[in-house]
Amino acid sequence: MEDKLKKIGILTDTVSDLPDDIAAKYGIEVIPLKIHIDDKTYLAKKDITDEQFFEMLSNTNTVAKTSQPSPYEFQVAYEKMLDAYERVLSIHASTELSGTFQSAQIAKDTLEGKLSDRITLFDTGQASMGEGLIVVKAAEMAAAGEEESKIIKELERISKVIKTRFVPDTLKYLERGGRIGKASAFLGNILSIKPLLGVDKIVYPVEKVRGGKNVVPKLLEQLGSSLKAADRFRACILSSNMPEEEEQLRKAVSSDGRVVDIMDAKLGSVIGCHVGPKVIGLVWYTL
Repeated sequence: MEDKLKKIGILTDTVSDLPDDIAAKYGIEVIPLKIHIDDKTYLAKKDITDEQFFEMLSNTNTVAKTSQPSPYEFQVAYEKMLDAYERVLSIHASTELSGTFQSAQIAKDTLEGKLSDRITLFDTGQASMGEGLIVVKAAEMAAAGEEESKIIKELERISKVIKTRFVPDTLKYLERGGRIGKASAFLGNILSIKPLLGVDKIVYPVEKVRGGKNVVPKLLEQLGSSLKAADRFRACILSSNMPEEEEQLRKAVSSDGRVVDIMDAKLGSVIGCHVGPKVIGLVWYTL
């Protein structure tokens, strides 16, 4: 391998909601999914910002959808990265939530032997910053010069313990996308019942939250019940257009003496397609 090549490059997708400054800091390549809305197609975060997308979503009655990058788009990205890195670690959203990993696998298999052998794929079993925090850890370890095998071992550990919890402000978008029935959405909105959702390979309902004022306490309850007294943890506040809840959640998590690091991230358009423009959430894993 030529000396000019860096050791390990990290690639991920826009499902991760990885903040732009973090991607820039570690040189992480972020391949965009496609957003389909109002009979038009956009590359997430490239052709359309999350803010622009959420404005469009709020002003349309059509269902917004996403689709994964093509294998060719992955192939182009891999070939470019392999010109600069000895190896590429390609980290993606749960295969049960997105076809992105499958596209990446096809691209890897399409490349000739020696190039293909320099690419490792990793399925996080997560989405949004559940995926994003795993990507950040991989990038930190790669920047520190760790071996790929050690990085993969740590990513596997994190993927087993990481928790992603979020609460959409309304049931309208879940109903619009066919994920809940019209009657459930109507009653839920009338009674101010919000679903607390989790991610573990799939998105699943954790519990119901009655009233907006109970959303942050319920998220904190989820955090507290998963931790032991001696645990240390890393967290990410995940939000979109809910600044008061975001600040309330940040203050509470910051005051927990067990937290070693808190990131902030905005829920992006890929997950936002399904849950709407207003969301508050918390992601964490134990060290």
